[in-house]
Amino acid sequence: MIVSGLYCHNCNVYIYSRTGHDIRGCLCRETDREKSIMVDGGQLNLMRTICGEKSNYTFLKINLKNITMEDLIKDFYNKEHDLGMIKEIDANKEIIRNINAIEKENLEDSCYYLGICRNSRVAQWNEKENCFYYIRRKFDATFIEKINHPEDDDGYDLFIPYQKINLDLSDASTAAKLFPVNK
Repeated sequence: MIVSGLYCHNCNVYIYSRTGHDIRGCLCRETDREKSIMVDGGQLNLMRTICGEKSNYTFLKINLKNITMEDLIKDFYNKEHDLGMIKEIDANKEIIRNINAIEKENLEDSCYYLGICRNSRVAQWNEKENCFYYIRRKFDATFIEKINHPEDDDGYDLFIPYQKINLDLSDASTAAKLFPVNK
């Protein structure tokens, strides 16, 4: 079953509401309410959120394998509370899935990918170094830069791959379109 919820970047917890009157809060509620988030409304109703002034969250849909709507309702009404919160989650991997980008485990060494980053639309995956390389042009200079996949977010620019391509860089017009000059 796919559930909609919020991932709190402050306490690294994913929360989702199980039924119409199930208000779920992240772990920040216990320590700093200004950083906390809450969600209500279940999975079939309109989801409502309550967020503190210092909250930092991302809306995500996550596939809960082998869980049904009946399981969510039973968990709520029987006060089992096994569902509604996930404490260990790779948020960057889930975000990649949500936007239909290519997960790192599905990248092929030395292949080129169309994607999104600040300075290029094409990058080449290097499996050995666990990063992308792309050609950057700035003013009159051209150079190669490394950039991480979002699953290895280091706080800097990332390359989000969404399509593998066959690329012939010997064609100057193709290279000019794919690697524009940044001014």
